[in-house]
Amino acid sequence: MLNRLGITLDTTVIGLTYREYYNTNYYFAHPYSSYERGLNEYTNGLIRQHISKRVMFTKQADSDIQNFQHEINRRPRKLLNLETQKNKFFLFINQKRCIG
Repeated sequence: MLNRLGITLDTTVIGLTYREYYNTNYYFAHPYSSYERGLNEYTNGLIRQHISKRVMFTKQADSDIQNFQHEINRRPRKLLNLETQKNKFFLFINQKRCIG
């Protein structure tokens, strides 16, 4: 199990799934309270660097969306000691394989 400080969720259904895997506190965001979901809003800002708010995602080519996704996931994060999410993810997966 991973130990986290807390996870903020939009719905209780997702929370039930997370409880099986994570040992942490759960917080549920209030509707229309974007300040309660900081990472979500930050990620939306990264996406909006590539796609304007006025453009629907369905009008974007799948290859363009995949390129944006790869760029965001390969961006070094201060929270991860300037490592990328991709690197941290594969380190986690490899540790899980070794442990169990």
